[in-house]
Amino acid sequence: MVPASIMSPAALKQYGQDIAKHPLGSGAFKFVEWQVQDHITVERNPDWWDGPAYLDKIIYRVVPETSVEIAKLQAGEVDLIDSVGPDDVSTIRGDANLTLFQTPGGLNAIHINCEKAQFNDVRVRQALNLAINRSACARVRRPCPGPATS
Repeated sequence: MVPASIMSPAALKQYGQDIAKHPLGSGAFKFVEWQVQDHITVERNPDWWDGPAYLDKIIYRVVPETSVEIAKLQAGEVDLIDSVGPDDVSTIRGDANLTLFQTPGGLNAIHINCEKAQFNDVRVRQALNLAINRSACARVRRPCPGPATS
């Protein structure tokens, strides 16, 4: 969740509202390139505290159409895709060269736009908080959103 990310005070001061256009970090990979609406490239960070990553680099490609994404996977143009829709599960299961990994669905956050007048009232946000079925969230082993804030 980007709003909960730790940010560099120096980078935030330097880039302000444009900070999202200037990625930085200290993980297993270092930012190399960002071609908007096409791809992001990262490469192994040899200085990472846990030792070098297994892969030399990762290229995250932007593929807006699921059918094209699956075709690229089947053609070997990409190594994996994420968040496959229910309509495409049978296509992947039907291809002996592909493996489908499934995890239980769940809810991990509820975002409320407090700039909308109806959410300015703390009682409305509290009512939404009380309406969360926490036992249903627990059954799928996913965290439920925390209490609404005032």
